Amino acid sequence: MIVEEDLVNVWQGLIETYAEQLAMGILIQDGQDILFSYQAEKLFPAASTIKLGIALYIAEHEVDTSKTVTLKTRVAGAGVLHLLTEKSTWQIAELIQLMLSVSDNTAANALIDYYGMATMQSWLHHRYPSANVQRYFMDFHSDKQNTLSAHDATRMIADIFKPKTGSNQHVYDLMKDSLANQQFREGIFASVTEKDIPQLQLYNKNGTLDGIYHDVGRIVYQERNYNFAIFTEQNTNSQPMIGQQFLQQFGAAFFVKILS
Repeated sequence: MIVEEDLVNVWQGLIETYAEQLAMGILIQDGQDILFSYQAEKLFPAASTIKLGIALYIAEHEVDTSKTVTLKTRVAGAGVLHLLTEKSTWQIAELIQLMLSVSDNTAANALIDYYGMATMQSWLHHRYPSANVQRYFMDFHSDKQNTLSAHDATRMIADIFKPKTGSNQHVYDLMKDSLANQQFREGIFASVTEKDIPQLQLYNKNGTLDGIYHDVGRIVYQERNYNFAIFTEQNTNSQPMIGQQFLQQFGAAFFVKILS
C-alpha cells in the first residue's frame, strides 16, 4: 500500500537523522508481515521490557495466580510497593499487574525471587535467545545485565496475544489488561489517546535506564494489528532524552499515516 511505503520512507529518514546519536533496534509487524525492520537482532540492555518475559514465564508455569508472595525486600525506582510498607503479602496476579502497568521494580524482584532467577533465565533464554534475566532490578552492584532485542520483544508481544484456551488463559488476559492500562505512554503513543479515536486500542511496556529508552507493544486499529518494538541507546555525547524524542516522532509518523 502507498500509505505503508510513505511511512517506511519517513521512518528511514528519521533513522538517518538520529543515527549519529542513537543505536537503534526496530521491528514493526502488520499482522504476520514485517512492515519495517532495522537492526532488529541487535542486543540491548533490556531495562523494564524484560518484565514481559517474567510475566510470560509465570503464564506458562503458574495456574493459580491467587497464591501469595511475601516481599523480602523493597527497592525504589518505578512502582509503588516501596511506598506501601504496611502490606507485605501480595497475590501473584497483583504483582504481575503492578510489574506491567506501573513497572513496579519491587514486584518484579519478588516474582524473580519466588520462581528462581536461574530457572526463569533458562526458560526465557531457550525460548527467546536474546532474553536474559541475570540481575535484580535496582541492583547496581551486579556486573551482569538483563538483555533483549527488538526481534524477541516483538515475539513476546505476539505470544501474549495468541489465542489461548487452556487453564492459563486468565494469566494472559491479565497481562493484556495490564498492558492496556500502562501508565507510561510518553514514547510511541505520546501523540494519541484512545478515547479520541474509535476502534483504536493501545498496549505497551516501556523500558528506561540512563541513556536508554525502549517501547514495546501492540496497536489495534480497524481490525488490523501492529506489533512493535523500538529499542534505543544514546551515544555518550547525545543530548538528554534523545531516545524518547525519536520514539515520539516515530510514533507520530505512524499515527498520522494510519489514522488519516
